Amino acid sequence: MYKRQAINLTTLLLMVIAVGCGNGNGNENITKEDLQKNDWLIEIDDDDGEYAVMTATFSETNLTIGTDNSSLQSEEDDELEELGVVFDGVVWEEFEYTYNYTLEDNQLVMQDPEYETEMSYFFLERDGKNIIFTFIEGMNDEDGSFVLTPR
Repeated sequence: MYKRQAINLTTLLLMVIAVGCGNGNGNENITKEDLQKNDWLIEIDDDDGEYAVMTATFSETNLTIGTDNSSLQSEEDDELEELGVVFDGVVWEEFEYTYNYTLEDNQLVMQDPEYETEMSYFFLERDGKNIIFTFIEGMNDEDGSFVLTPR
């Protein structure tokens, strides 16, 4: 009788240890609170190898995307080029857009409130403090991924 209880207790203890060790591997669910606790930077690599740096802020139901104008810098000494960069900064400073989102089991669905049929589907996973957004294949017009980095 005691032997059976010891085996059951050992089995239970091993299961608790296995579950506890599994929490740090990046597979745990990402929650809305995880998304809300930081303002984020999104760096998107386009086809030309240039980066657009954007910002993301989450509330309980909305994702607001804006721009990070600190990334706009002229590499030219030309005054006209410099003026163009300043103009781009003014235009992009006004860019901010809010989407509705839902999050369940590391799957985020983002919906454009103006065009309710326009939706994007992502799978989320952790990479240290960063969160990787990967388009869910077959459910989006786009593919690939991007990373949210805490600001």
